[in-house]
Amino acid sequence: MSKEKIHKKMGTTSKVLLGISAVCLVAGISVAITLALLSTNSNKKENTFVGDPGLALNLYETTWDGSTATDPTNDDSAVNSNRGKKKAENYSAGDPIPKDPKLYNASVNKTEWVGVRVRYYIKDATDNYVLVPYSQIKKFAAIKSAGVDGFNISSSGWEADAANADTENTHYFYYQTALTKQTSTDALFDTVEITSADTLKTASCDGSGCGENYYDGNGAFHFHFTPSSGAEFEINKLPEFKIEVDGSAQEKTESDTVITAAIKSSLRGLFR
Repeated sequence: MSKEKIHKKMGTTSKVLLGISAVCLVAGISVAITLALLSTNSNKKENTFVGDPGLALNLYETTWDGSTATDPTNDDSAVNSNRGKKKAENYSAGDPIPKDPKLYNASVNKTEWVGVRVRYYIKDATDNYVLVPYSQIKKFAAIKSAGVDGFNISSSGWEADAANADTENTHYFYYQTALTKQTSTDALFDTVEITSADTLKTASCDGSGCGENYYDGNGAFHFHFTPSSGAEFEINKLPEFKIEVDGSAQEKTESDTVITAAIKSSLRGLFR
């Protein structure tokens, strides 16, 4: 069966936080924190702050927008139809959308422990993005790594936080190998794949006694979503949604041989 001709948008947001011994960054709002804890804000997308002997951390997604480890602000998606950002502007059932978040230690002479936070949003019936558990995203899409559902977890790479669950709206991950200067993590995942029309249509209904998600046979999907706060809402099409990825870093000390529970807690605490 051909792809369903129903299109919506998927997006991301970005943010950066820099401190003396720690950095928190999202893949364009920027926040810089000084020694006096004063802050400034800008609508520019800035993923790099470099200092010596400070930390520097880049978040980049090459398949999403063409950004690179050393040029995280690059964006060629307007002229490259293969970029996930371009595909996400008008997606269809069954589409694989490339997205490969990585962190890069851009510091001059520091080794860093790094972590990532992932949050999930769906635009509701009033055209506002609301935070939702990952289980709500899985009604029509899935995060994949190398063709397999889920995140890219490995013994020396990304580790999932023990509290991560589909019922949660926020997931944390930690890189088990400290990043030396000018090195990158593996991608946390590489694709956001929209469920195929054939699979979505298996939940068909004639309009009476229908479940919370169904296809009405007249070209429309019906989804009921339950946000993390507020009332359930219905969207009669593939929804507009957003997967927000941001990262944090903490300087590695000589006594740190492995990433400990205390370091993980510190990395989580850097996120706003």
